[in-house]
Amino acid sequence: SLKVRCPHEAEGCEWEGELDSLEQHLDTTSGVCRYVVVNCPYSCGESIYKHYLEEHKSQHCALRPFTCQYCNLHKANYQEVTKEHWPICEKYPVPCPNDCGEEKIERQQLKQHLEQTCPLELVECEFSCVSCAVRLERCLMSAHMAETDTHLSMVAQLSKNIQHTVHQQADQIKQQGDLIKQQTDLIKQQGDQIKQ
Repeated sequence: SLKVRCPHEAEGCEWEGELDSLEQHLDTTSGVCRYVVVNCPYSCGESIYKHYLEEHKSQHCALRPFTCQYCNLHKANYQEVTKEHWPICEKYPVPCPNDCGEEKIERQQLKQHLEQTCPLELVECEFSCVSCAVRLERCLMSAHMAETDTHLSMVAQLSKNIQHTVHQQADQIKQQGDLIKQQTDLIKQQGDQIKQ
């Protein structure tokens, strides 16, 4: 029987054997040649050396089965999970848009982070209800809040404005009461005239 070498010798296969054993050596499923080109079983279209197949299937194939490691709920293939699911996954880690240093905030926690803890989020002064229009990063607000004279002046002015409004409304109520009394007296007079 004729001795032959593997046709993949240039790629690194060192097999040498009988010609009638070559076909078995090169068989894509049961053969031992690591340099036979095989198709990916996940139908991604890749053709690879047999000895790279396991690595391709577990690490590189875009169509390999894959579960989102953040929510552990979404199961599909790697490409779908990373391209379609991750942009909407509520548990996917995202960085703070204010660059405060928090790099891995669950997407569902981002709103809470911005509203309650992010030191670089712009927040209104607690005295905005009395006309303080200052908006600062949260980390700078405590220094602003220490400016008590300014805020007390605003509160005093608001109090004066409220007091003035209350007096105006009291005057209007009195005028309305007087008008109602006049109308009531007029109706009574007309009722007396009709009786006569």
